[in-house]
Amino acid sequence: MPNRLPYMASRLPKTVATFCIVFWCCAAAAIAASTETLQTYGVALLVLFGAVTTTIAIFLAARMGKAMSGEFSDLEAVVSEDEKETDLNIQYAEFERIADRVRIRRRSFRDEIEVLQRAAFRDGSTGLPNLLSLRSALKKALQNCSRNEPVAYFDVGLDGLARASDALGANGSRALLAEVSARLSMLLATLEADEALGIKNTFLAAVGPGEFGVLLPVGCDREKASKVARDIRNLFLQPFEVDGRTIKADVSGGISVAPDDGDMPEAILKNAGMALDEIRRSRKTGFQFFTPRLERLAIGRQRFEQELREAVAAEAFRPVFQPKICFQTGKIVGVEALARWYRGEGRMISPGTFIPLAEELGLVEEIGFQILRQACSAAAKWMQEGYPVSVAVNVAPTQFQQKDFINQVVDALRFAGLPPRFLELEITETMAVSDPQRVIDVMQPLRAMGIKLAIDDFGTGHANLSLLTQLPFDIFKIDRQFVSDLEKDSQSPAIVEMILAMAETLGLQTVAEGVETENQAAFLRRRGCTLGQGFLFSRGVPEDELRLLMHDWKRLDAAG
Repeated sequence: MPNRLPYMASRLPKTVATFCIVFWCCAAAAIAASTETLQTYGVALLVLFGAVTTTIAIFLAARMGKAMSGEFSDLEAVVSEDEKETDLNIQYAEFERIADRVRIRRRSFRDEIEVLQRAAFRDGSTGLPNLLSLRSALKKALQNCSRNEPVAYFDVGLDGLARASDALGANGSRALLAEVSARLSMLLATLEADEALGIKNTFLAAVGPGEFGVLLPVGCDREKASKVARDIRNLFLQPFEVDGRTIKADVSGGISVAPDDGDMPEAILKNAGMALDEIRRSRKTGFQFFTPRLERLAIGRQRFEQELREAVAAEAFRPVFQPKICFQTGKIVGVEALARWYRGEGRMISPGTFIPLAEELGLVEEIGFQILRQACSAAAKWMQEGYPVSVAVNVAPTQFQQKDFINQVVDALRFAGLPPRFLELEITETMAVSDPQRVIDVMQPLRAMGIKLAIDDFGTGHANLSLLTQLPFDIFKIDRQFVSDLEKDSQSPAIVEMILAMAETLGLQTVAEGVETENQAAFLRRRGCTLGQGFLFSRGVPEDELRLLMHDWKRLDAAG
């Protein structure tokens, strides 16, 4: 072993030198990167440096280990100075190749960092700065804002983007967004050029699909912000030309002004988004300033959402039943199940309050199934008690589109023990014509079992009548608006008569909703309407109360 030490020592200087070259090549890559990049990609750099240096260390350890273990003992006595030099040159060449590979990888890594920087701070569809860049610009602007020098932020949303995307496809949608960003950029440049307005250093970012952030960081009070909002709306009066198509688009927006609406970037972004959400929830277009009232509404809505989720989990939804009366016999021959939410202390909430939110949260399918199952169970009980009435259940569009919808209906019937002929499913006219093939595919097997299909709110959807006649319907339900206008609008009687005549030609039953007066009932009876439903006969009542109503109705009918 002592004889090996001089030989090993002769190799160490160039070995150490080569190791230093490799190490400083890696260090140069880190020094070449910006401070911001190091903050963002520091972990990746350390991994690369660690991998390279570890590889070299393992190589050196292996060589030295072999030397120290005696694996080169057969050369110890015979190696010459020339052979040592040759071996050292081979080793040095190996390290040079490693160094070359590291330099190539360093250049490649630097290019990758530039690509990642662009991806991290730029939007891919529009080329605009993204939300990360916006937060940085907003943070800087807020440092200098005051009530004398306010900062305004606009959360601008493109309305109808989903419909435009369906028409244009992915490439067309990107082209549309690029056109929108170009118009907004031109507007901001024009605003900055207006010295009298005093708006400087504007910042435009793409913050989401069809959503843009406009930051006016210098001296933009509410009055100026209102003018900018009008300018943005006027910007979209002119339609867009994309791939040979004319696309009409509108915008809505929420506005927050610092420091009144917050002094941190997240607060300003959240409050502007809250104002935009309120505009869209009201199904309007335009711009709205954030106010503390919106925050209170948002808190209340969050609490309501949580209660709704808990109610779905607890199956707190119950049907009430509104009778349907045969105009010819005067008997109760059917009922419609109407969903109600029973909250604490017996408070009842109508579907107009909770259904829109349930649809938004994706809960309406479960609510619909709960009502379907309970309605079938109630109808089965009435049938066993001598009241064989059919029950109609409303089906939401998303519920009807579920893949296992047919199985859900069959399971509800089987669970209740209700013959299929006593069940009616109601879908809206708009839903029927939007996907007629789905209606056919779902209803053919269900109708073969005996289940009936009713088209609800008929006459309000401006549907293609020839298409409707090809769909597997059994019942037309005349919308309550036409019924209520029978005594007030001269056109309503003609519309109702047309619907009744068409139903008669097709061999369909008709149900008039919203019957409230004797005159309405008399008109419908004379014109051949099959069934009537409305407050003239009864409001919607719980299962037990309907049982008593049917008992009394049957007793009066027998006495008459």
